[in-house]
Amino acid sequence: MSIMVEWRLVWVSPQRTPAPVEALWDEGQFERARALAQLDREPYAVFVPPSGVPDQRLLRYTTDHLANYAVDTQRTYATEIRVWLNFLVDTRGETDWCRATSDDVRNFEFFRRRDRRRLETEDSRGRKKTLITGSSWVKVLAAVSSLYRWAASDKLITASPVVMSSGGPRRGSRHDRPSTPRAEQAPSNARKSNVRWLTRRAVERWRQIGFEDYGANGLPRGVERVRTQARNVAFVNLLYGTGMRRKEGGALLTLEIPADEGTRSMVTGWVPEALGKGGKGRWFYLERRYVRGLHAYIRFQRQQAVQRAQAQGRYERVEDRLLLVAVHGSGKGTEVTTLDPREPTAEPVRQRLDDLSAADRMRLYREVSTERGAVLEPLWLWLKDDGTPLPYREWDGIFRAANERLKREGVALFAMPHMLRHSYALHMLIAAQRAYLIDSGLDAEERRRYQRLFGNVWELVRDLLGHADVTTTRNWYLEPVRGLQMEWLMDMIHQPDGENSPVRDVKALETLVRETAKPDADASPADDIDAFETLVSQRSHRVLDVAGDEA
Repeated sequence: MSIMVEWRLVWVSPQRTPAPVEALWDEGQFERARALAQLDREPYAVFVPPSGVPDQRLLRYTTDHLANYAVDTQRTYATEIRVWLNFLVDTRGETDWCRATSDDVRNFEFFRRRDRRRLETEDSRGRKKTLITGSSWVKVLAAVSSLYRWAASDKLITASPVVMSSGGPRRGSRHDRPSTPRAEQAPSNARKSNVRWLTRRAVERWRQIGFEDYGANGLPRGVERVRTQARNVAFVNLLYGTGMRRKEGGALLTLEIPADEGTRSMVTGWVPEALGKGGKGRWFYLERRYVRGLHAYIRFQRQQAVQRAQAQGRYERVEDRLLLVAVHGSGKGTEVTTLDPREPTAEPVRQRLDDLSAADRMRLYREVSTERGAVLEPLWLWLKDDGTPLPYREWDGIFRAANERLKREGVALFAMPHMLRHSYALHMLIAAQRAYLIDSGLDAEERRRYQRLFGNVWELVRDLLGHADVTTTRNWYLEPVRGLQMEWLMDMIHQPDGENSPVRDVKALETLVRETAKPDADASPADDIDAFETLVSQRSHRVLDVAGDEA
């Protein structure tokens, strides 16, 4: 698609607004957007049409509707809506998006998913364009549908071009209950997710080659060591060790890292509510060795980056910084007092750390005393090599670069931040099942009770992941082991003797776990879990493990 004139998407910051956008709006329009953005200090989406004159209807959509979504959803929806708007310009010369029809949506689906001519074109950055999958198209459709649902509710259109269909009653239902409405343009074969998992050994190998400069032969190469190695390794260990989401782990502050105290093998911390999905916080548990790695990163590599930035005066040039005045408490319930240096007459503000958004956290600094006097230091945990805060979204690019290193080494492993969360879930479920079935020494009657209470293991993993519903845990995160359990249980149930007892079902699962344990008397629980994960990977091509000669 060759677009001579196009819609632009600009993110308006409540503190800094690009001059070209500010000049395009009249004073009332601009102040309205700025005021709304000021509510949560997050960048704010603005669509600028080819004419350069902002569309009042889209302005209402972004301020009245889109702003209610989570920040990451806002970015995804805004990006996809911009592609849709430019598609209308290119195919119909139409900038009035309210005139779009269902045919336009169907053509858009062909354009994004099946038009192979797109593969011969490049985007504005010179990158080859690609076709999207069915599951990605569902997300695109959700964004476009959001716009037109709002337009219909605002009486700008009589009907949405995204045609919804109930699909009739659900097959196999005992009642004539209609299914959830879906868009007619939605693909019928779209997967719910394209989830991949890594075994623990695969995570370690990926981390070594991707971030620690090891070769495929398992030996250090010593050619690509970078100053951010400790940071990258600590981030991988944090996400895989806790199951945090990218935003949850990527927007933490140094004062939220638990202290390396006590003798217990696991250390407890708190995921802030403002970072958790749906505004929900939760406890996390991290192995002490990973906590020590975090503190080593803070003490050495991070501090060196901070000193470089201080020497260059980078922090003093941050105009919208917040100054930390005091910290009250620790862990869950911590409160902070902050001051805005731009408003010298303003009173300090005391608020819960749980309420600080990712955007505000990036602005948070404190003064520390040095031999040169008082200097500024960011509270944001993850810093770039130049000492400035690393936005949590940029971790995807860092992981892609690591994947390229593995590809060059000929190692068929890859990872993204969210894959570590899925992999943590799989590892924890296997560990929990092992603890219940092996370490507890249950007798037959107790195993029957365990069969009835088997959901408790899933609920444990649900709580660790911060899911509201255990169904999400089962269906999205733990599909491989869920199917594996059923396969083994069904094999046992349909033995020639035909007895179909709860005890036999539980014994089948117990046998499965026992058979994966290594015969070595010195084998640890971790060895057993590794063996189980390898078995799962052999049954599911979506679980990545190391090759046999790499184990």
